[in-house]
Amino acid sequence: PAGFIYSPGGVKKHNAYDIEVSYEYAEGDYDAFFKNCGQSDSLHVFEKLKKGEPVCVAFLGDSISLGAQASGAFLVKAKPNRPGYTKLVFNALQKHYPDTPMRYLNQSSGGKTTTCALTQAPALAPEKPDLLVLAFGMNDATGARVSSRTYLENTRKLVRIFREAN
Repeated sequence: PAGFIYSPGGVKKHNAYDIEVSYEYAEGDYDAFFKNCGQSDSLHVFEKLKKGEPVCVAFLGDSISLGAQASGAFLVKAKPNRPGYTKLVFNALQKHYPDTPMRYLNQSSGGKTTTCALTQAPALAPEKPDLLVLAFGMNDATGARVSSRTYLENTRKLVRIFREAN
């Protein structure tokens, strides 16, 4: 493709290996997704969204959730110049529920693992997020070499921390 997109080694360094991915979609592609989510018994946040009650949407994850490799993140500004997935999710919710007051919290940080998240969770839990996305795994599996058993245990502990707080 013409131009280049962000790579971990820098924008230009991996130009020969990158491909350009577009986040554009046809109008209506998310309709079925939101309909299915809204009908889920486990996602009570959609009841609040439909009623127009204030909602807190929070993310806790690693650099991917921070948006570190998004084409529009930080100083990257490469085509298609989009924010990370957390802002795309939040913006889609705002678009679908324009009359609902929403708060966006992203406590993600590069290099973090589920073990690190256990120390971060107590500070985020009192915010009582209505929708929480826990997004870890890359650093657990690679740099930290956390066992799958520990990863699962940590994730279950994280879920328990947030459920007890809210």
